[in-house]
Amino acid sequence: RVQCISSQTRVAYNAGHLNPARVTTVAEPDFAVVDADEIVPANFLDKLVPYLVNDPDCGFVQANHRCDENSDTKLQEDMRIGIDVHWKWYQPLRNKFGFVMFLGHGALLRRSCWDEVGGFDEIVSEDLAYAISIREKGYYGIFAEIGRAHV
Repeated sequence: RVQCISSQTRVAYNAGHLNPARVTTVAEPDFAVVDADEIVPANFLDKLVPYLVNDPDCGFVQANHRCDENSDTKLQEDMRIGIDVHWKWYQPLRNKFGFVMFLGHGALLRRSCWDEVGGFDEIVSEDLAYAISIREKGYYGIFAEIGRAHV
């Protein structure tokens, strides 16, 4: 069961688009945040749901994505390399040695954590604020490399 929610308003930064979902969605235990231009692997939910089901202290699972390898510009080509390195080396180390941040998209979130902290703070970096807020309540995020998205 998937329900897509789209917002036409331009208030409260990205949180202004995400927070209305708290009152308009079915009260499922987990929900995904995916950008409109994001391509996630076909097994996105199958791979992420077990993290939340098996660990009650896990508040969200941040997944990776891949960049389109058919770059149109030099900037896209240069950025793709950095993003791929970020997912392969930087994020996995945060599971063991640091703080996994919700990156604003490409993640599955536990609804009860989201409700407990009152949704996303209405600031520019709502994703970082969210990760900090749930951490203060005793929850944490996990990074999961789930495979290559198909473009």
